[in-house]
Amino acid sequence: MNVKELNEKLIELESLIIKKKSISKKAEDANNLYQEKLLEVRKHNEQIIKEQEDVKELETFTFKNIFTTIIGTKSEKLSQEQKDLMDAAIKKEALGEELLIVKEDYLDKKSKLDSLPNYQNTKQEVLNNKEELLIKTSPAFKEEYETITTRLNSANEQLIEVEDAIKVGRQVVQYLSSAESSLEKARRLHSWDTWTKKTGLYNHMLKHESLDSANSSIARARQKIKIFNNEIKDIKADVVVSTSGNVAVDRTTDFWFDNIFTNLAIRDQIESGLSQVSKSTKGIQNAISVMNKLKYKHEDTIQTQSLILKELIREY
Repeated sequence: MNVKELNEKLIELESLIIKKKSISKKAEDANNLYQEKLLEVRKHNEQIIKEQEDVKELETFTFKNIFTTIIGTKSEKLSQEQKDLMDAAIKKEALGEELLIVKEDYLDKKSKLDSLPNYQNTKQEVLNNKEELLIKTSPAFKEEYETITTRLNSANEQLIEVEDAIKVGRQVVQYLSSAESSLEKARRLHSWDTWTKKTGLYNHMLKHESLDSANSSIARARQKIKIFNNEIKDIKADVVVSTSGNVAVDRTTDFWFDNIFTNLAIRDQIESGLSQVSKSTKGIQNAISVMNKLKYKHEDTIQTQSLILKELIREY
């Protein structure tokens, strides 16, 4: 097929897609009506059960029925309940017929819809064929096509790099958050020692266990920060830093907590550790915020260029 024939085929498919959407909407409306009618039937069946129970209760010999018999209302009430039950039975039959009609209408429309082929897939196949043909036969199209696809490929590659960096940055924040929790716990335990003037072995063990946990989390964070900095370089760190101001990504790599906690001035060391973790967390979060903006920028570029490419193929 030549380009003209492919365009004619696309016009035909577009018309069929519109018709299928119309049939799909009708099938959806028919299904909604069927579900509503089905619910109405169920509620009416519940009402019939209640009417049957009311009649049965009036027909049963109870103290209440003796009283209503004495005052002369039982017969009248029973008659009314029986009439209501009969009316309900008649309505049930009518509703059943309505439900059957509505169900058949829905199934008929659904069957028509299910019998139609996937025109969207066929359209995409035709577009792919047209794309290949234009690349081979039209230098002007090929030039525009390559320009757009180059932008698309570049944006996709940059998006992957940014997403990788964001993922690592979030891991760093998790480790720093864990370290902060451990340091907070250690500070509470140390404060307890200070105020009570007691330092039991168990409390001492818990405190240093928290400090060890903090050191472990920070060690992991430091390793991830190395990866994080490399990821930032891959996505042009100068752009990230200049956009976010004082990101402090480089400073984050400078903090070093391994084995700094001793029994000397431990409170100051805990406070210093908390301060550094807090600053480092903010720096990483600022960098992640900037990279999220880059992520949205690349996603917008991909969406825009994809639409331009589709329009280019459609117009030729």
